[in-house]
Amino acid sequence: MGFPAGRHRVYLDHAATTPMDEAVLAAMAPYNSDMFANPASLHHPGVQARLAMQKATQRFAAALNTLPQSLIWTSGGTESNNLVIQGLCARYRREHGRTGHLIVSSVEHSAVLAVAEHLQHTQGWQVSVLPV
Repeated sequence: MGFPAGRHRVYLDHAATTPMDEAVLAAMAPYNSDMFANPASLHHPGVQARLAMQKATQRFAAALNTLPQSLIWTSGGTESNNLVIQGLCARYRREHGRTGHLIVSSVEHSAVLAVAEHLQHTQGWQVSVLPV
């Protein structure tokens, strides 16, 4: 996508997505071209991918001052939202023996609103959507 000469692109949605840092792009390049493989596979390329993921997980955990096993990789924001919200609600239900009250704002991402609605309709959670 080009812009007319003399015009500059102004992107104001960095909360949704942002350009990849050049160092990250360079580090990922081999795994997006020559060294791609399923890290759960038993063949050599899969083992190499798994080792690379383990190394990256260790580096990331060290940067966050946490344990590597405390990190969970997901494919994106929607999966992450679902994992966290449903996981916390399941834990609450397990510990308290009942559902509770989930409060979200009306300007939440659709992934958050959808999982709240799902919990309300399928598991009986009380959901309040607060206005801004």
